[in-house]
Amino acid sequence: MKNRLLNYIKSYYWECFATVRLPPNIPPDRSHEHVVRDVLRPLGKFLKSRVAAFTVASYGHGQHRSHLHILLLSKSRVLSTRISDAQDYLRSTRTTLNSHENAIDLRPYLEDQHPEYTVKHMLYDSDKNWYDKKLLEELKTKGATH
Repeated sequence: MKNRLLNYIKSYYWECFATVRLPPNIPPDRSHEHVVRDVLRPLGKFLKSRVAAFTVASYGHGQHRSHLHILLLSKSRVLSTRISDAQDYLRSTRTTLNSHENAIDLRPYLEDQHPEYTVKHMLYDSDKNWYDKKLLEELKTKGATH
């Protein structure tokens, strides 16, 4: 299953890799609605573009508490050039997810690192979510199927 998922992830030209550190009152398996409301929709509004995402929940490991890894792309392909501005925008607003320091971290997507890193954190099939699957299908670039 993980090889198939890895191929799926690699079939897109992602623009951004995000880590969202969850506050203790939001369990990873209940975090998707918060991500949509507090990160993905505001990001689309800021960019003036539709945003699509693939999210994997991580239940914490070692010193790290529960968090999410999110692969992002925008329909207008502007996210990769505005990551710093987008992060500042998301951090400027207090939300349920953004209630603590460094809750949201956006970085440029690294094709040789982030697919494997994201898949490695998935324990259960239910740990993954998509946002705007229709846009993802429109922007599919490398011919993989899911």
